[in-house]
Amino acid sequence: MSEVTYEFTEDFQLKIAALQMRHLQFAKKTKTLVQPDYFEDPAVGCLIELANRHFEVYESVLSDTSVLKEELHSAISSQRIPKKLVEDVKDRVRKIYKADLQDHEYYADQVSKFARHAAIRDAIERSVDLHEKGDFDSIMELFESASKVGKSIGVEAYDFFEKSSDRFKRRVDIAEGKIKPNGIPTGIRQFDNLLHHKGLGIKELTVFMAGAKRGKTMAIWDFAQRIALQGYNVVGVSLEVSKEIISDRIDSNISGVPMAELSKKMKMTLDEVKKVSERAGKFDIYEFPASTFRPMDLERIIEDYEARGEKVDLLVVDYLDIMAPDRWMNDKQENSKNIWTGVRDIAKVHDLAVLSATQTNREGMKRTVADDTDVSDDINKIRIADLVISINATEDELAAGESRLFFAASRNQRGKMTVRVKNNLECQQFITEVLEIT
Repeated sequence: MSEVTYEFTEDFQLKIAALQMRHLQFAKKTKTLVQPDYFEDPAVGCLIELANRHFEVYESVLSDTSVLKEELHSAISSQRIPKKLVEDVKDRVRKIYKADLQDHEYYADQVSKFARHAAIRDAIERSVDLHEKGDFDSIMELFESASKVGKSIGVEAYDFFEKSSDRFKRRVDIAEGKIKPNGIPTGIRQFDNLLHHKGLGIKELTVFMAGAKRGKTMAIWDFAQRIALQGYNVVGVSLEVSKEIISDRIDSNISGVPMAELSKKMKMTLDEVKKVSERAGKFDIYEFPASTFRPMDLERIIEDYEARGEKVDLLVVDYLDIMAPDRWMNDKQENSKNIWTGVRDIAKVHDLAVLSATQTNREGMKRTVADDTDVSDDINKIRIADLVISINATEDELAAGESRLFFAASRNQRGKMTVRVKNNLECQQFITEVLEIT
């Protein structure tokens, strides 16, 4: 009977390298399996070593090409990539970043089989000497260990003291500008400077809280377009307002043409939107019926982007309170908890930021400042969200085009701050100026 082998063809190796370098879920599952010496091409092996080192320190992949360039420069300068391989490495980078990332589960399984086969083969070779010595217990341990080689489920202990140097290096790299803080800038510097991650936290859920018709939708779509205009990929889901109306509002926001005048100034609006689109990232808007759209539906959308090799940076949901849970329960709070934890889990698993909104309760709508206890229906929302900002305005402030953003609850930074801002409601611009921070 011939021996069963699992060999990487050249195309297969490039696919594995692409997934290991660019697909976070794949890297989490196979991080201990995909090793440089698995690859016949030494240039690809160099890139796998680079990707593994980066993952070990930052627990992220090299999907951001600016980060990849910095890592490559460092590796070439320190000769971790030999000079004779530099041009080959650059060539492989071009191929790897053109490869699609579909079927990552299948390829993870194939890597698992290959690694298990290699471990068993190694155990057979090592057992020869052990057999001659009569050390049968060690032989059994070898084969037991080899048989357990497989996909990682991405759960492991974090050695706090062992990783202290890694944390130090990451902070130094952030301070020196080699890597970005773990946030997506909103484009409003005074606002971003108040945030722990210098922007909306990646792997986190940020929520605006307000009463009905108090600017929740305007706020989250204003932030969405600001982030898209900086080159980030934004996916937005509207469960209440049609995508046509959302698009009109964003046209008004970008062009500065009031909503009421869009039909009169069509050419001006088009020109302004076309102008900024040249530097913008992807900005896709979906519309679904309220109370039927579930977290699992949302995750399928994100997975579709990943299958096409497209990274989503910001996910906007308008809004969580009117989503449906994955499984309906008789308990209203349990349904709410399922929705909120499900959406926050998407942020963590897919390495993106989520921005959404929620209602204040009746008491909160009466207050000058709505605090964390004023959230409607379920206080668990406050516990689940990473940052909750309430939108507040008296009648006089509304008339003056002003509102106050109160940091009602925060997991990673100082809360209870107030940011007074200027609004332009006619143009759907939630923040045109930061007036005061207290």
